[in-house]
Amino acid sequence: MVGDRFCLTSHASGFIDPLYSRGLTNSFEVINVLAYRLIEASQDGDWSLERFQYVEDLQQGLFDVHDDLVYTSFVAFRDYDLWNAVFRTWALSTVLAAP
Repeated sequence: MVGDRFCLTSHASGFIDPLYSRGLTNSFEVINVLAYRLIEASQDGDWSLERFQYVEDLQQGLFDVHDDLVYTSFVAFRDYDLWNAVFRTWALSTVLAAP
């Protein structure tokens, strides 16, 4: 996702299932951590991949969490009680993650 002077974000670098509509949110999170790294790289001329490794790690982590959430949801659709627990856990984590 991150290479020599390029960075692919969200939909350009992987598939994001639209079930929870995380694509735009993931893009914003990646841009947030990428922006100041780009500014600093342009100021000191250091475009090393190590500087941008966190961006790739974050983005892969976002993909992994979203993939697990969607998979769990599709499994839980078969049983209302399980779906209720999955949905409440997702809703709680969404509310607690918001500032």
